[in-house]
Amino acid sequence: MKIFILILVTIMMSFQVIAEKTVADLEKDIAYLAKNLLELTGKNSYTITQKKTVKPMFGACFTIQEHGIKLTCITPDLDPQKKGMLTGYIITKINDISFVNKDLGTSKKLFQKFITGMKPGDNLAVIYTNHNQQSKSVVIVVAKVDYPSFKLTVSQ
Repeated sequence: MKIFILILVTIMMSFQVIAEKTVADLEKDIAYLAKNLLELTGKNSYTITQKKTVKPMFGACFTIQEHGIKLTCITPDLDPQKKGMLTGYIITKINDISFVNKDLGTSKKLFQKFITGMKPGDNLAVIYTNHNQQSKSVVIVVAKVDYPSFKLTVSQ
């Protein structure tokens, strides 16, 4: 299960840089992931079926730390980038949830609960610290990502 989640995360991260990739690059990524999927399942063939899905997207990648949530990537053209947020900034508070002075386990649980509750169009009051250690406040609108339905069969 952990490897399957890693595969999904890898696919999602591929979509974040899709503008820089060619079709050939994506085909290589898919071939690599398909090989791993067959090895993980121990099967000669595996089918993934996905219904059309709409999911929320904050517009950044994160690393949870004891002093806040560090931005490790920013998705182009979404609110965090539009509002001037950069990689390396530390989110200290979202809405009424503070991520400062909490042990790592508590921060992870709070952040996971928050992320799973987001909906497209939600307004998030975000307080962060920039590279100059200045505290800034912005409102981030959660984006909507439409994933198409598909059926993908991988076989040896």
